[in-house]
Amino acid sequence: MSQSLEDYARGSFLSLDIEGDGNKDQRPVEISLCQFDGGLFTREWHWLVDPGRAISYFATKKHGLRDGDVKGARAFAEISHEIAVAVEGRVCVAHDAIGDLLMLGEGDVRTLDLPSRIFCTYRMAKAAIARGQPVSPGVVSLSEWLGIGEPPETLQRRTVHSSSLDAWRTGQIFLALALQLAGNVPADRQEIDRFCIGQKSLQSVKAKLAKRRSKAV
Repeated sequence: MSQSLEDYARGSFLSLDIEGDGNKDQRPVEISLCQFDGGLFTREWHWLVDPGRAISYFATKKHGLRDGDVKGARAFAEISHEIAVAVEGRVCVAHDAIGDLLMLGEGDVRTLDLPSRIFCTYRMAKAAIARGQPVSPGVVSLSEWLGIGEPPETLQRRTVHSSSLDAWRTGQIFLALALQLAGNVPADRQEIDRFCIGQKSLQSVKAKLAKRRSKAV
């Protein structure tokens, strides 16, 4: 029997957010995975990452992290196994997921194949927002529109566009949009798949990563 959007939301899932260094072919500087069970936030995994180069001014202005904040942090290659273990076989959720997957694949491209399903809340938002609504499909705007409240004190960082806050908000957005769309989307695999990152999109991400690596050689 096919699972509905509401089934996925009420089950167990991980919401992902990755903040980058702001340079061309971004590298991660902060990664968060927030776990939700039965509609409730239950825990966060959080990593600071040394990108091996300077964080751009504009990236710092967005997420607040400076070079000194990640000095001494592990390189992405050193933590990619921990992330792989966390996401393997899990339902994952990300906002505008392709950007996060491009950075996630920088550590180990095989990680992209480990989640059982990857939902994109940006795609869900585009389907849920009626024309003329005073809201954009960004995380902050959606959070306000959906009435998402204050984040828990247990998050590692609670500043705007930190990976902690954006991952938590993405999880809350998924819960709200899944329930909102549930009545309009049949519990049919093809219908639900339109909100997910499919094999074609994953292959495109892998091709871009392979092209980057070939240029770096």
